[in-house]
Amino acid sequence: MYNNNNSNGGNYNHKKESNFKPKEYKMSDYQLIGTPNVIGPRGDKGWNLELNLIKWNPDSEEKFDIRPWSSDHKSMGKGISMTKTEISSLKNILNTMEDI
Repeated sequence: MYNNNNSNGGNYNHKKESNFKPKEYKMSDYQLIGTPNVIGPRGDKGWNLELNLIKWNPDSEEKFDIRPWSSDHKSMGKGISMTKTEISSLKNILNTMEDI
């Protein structure tokens, strides 16, 4: 079990005003492979947190990617991309966790 020693018992509630505007991408900047896999909704503007297989450029390998996407997939939030080996390791870790 992870124990952080912050004063609010590990509950984070960072609601500050932000001028963040997601970068808009053209479909030619990346290629989504297969059907998007929605993990769950993100906010109230139609965005979803998704797990996708993606190629960031034509010469790169396919990677598993977890990040928020707008409903039209033209805008995305910050996320993480993982190789097949990395996502396999994550899967093994999640399978061994008792609290899930």
